[in-house]
Amino acid sequence: RATFGVSHTWSQLGFQDFDALGLLDDESQARLTEEIREQEKGTLTAAVNDVYGDMLKKIGEMAKRVSPETKRVKEVGYEDFQILMDLVPEFNLTDDPQLTRLHEEVSALMTETRLSADVVRTATDDKRTEISSQFQTILDKFS
Repeated sequence: RATFGVSHTWSQLGFQDFDALGLLDDESQARLTEEIREQEKGTLTAAVNDVYGDMLKKIGEMAKRVSPETKRVKEVGYEDFQILMDLVPEFNLTDDPQLTRLHEEVSALMTETRLSADVVRTATDDKRTEISSQFQTILDKFS
């Protein structure tokens, strides 16, 4: 039994080209189509899992960054985190419900605390500990 892999040669031709050239019968074309769909699904799932893992890592970093033990508060870290959060829905290519819930919880926390470097700089140690703890709770819940 022959199996079809996706290669540069195959991907450069559309199915209509295969049909016009008589390269694939209907059964082979259906099998190839299914293999391509399965590979695409696997690739998209892996990409979304990577986004999920990256989000968890950044949430952990944010829990440390907000904590009162971190004395130097850098603006860029908070801006980058906000940009990442804004992009997460676009990266959720498979509409993964777990990634959606994670994004919603982090976004709600960021809105509630109005998270920014300025807010963290002016917050009391108790407030910083509270925010850090909330990030850690989300991280623990979704890890």
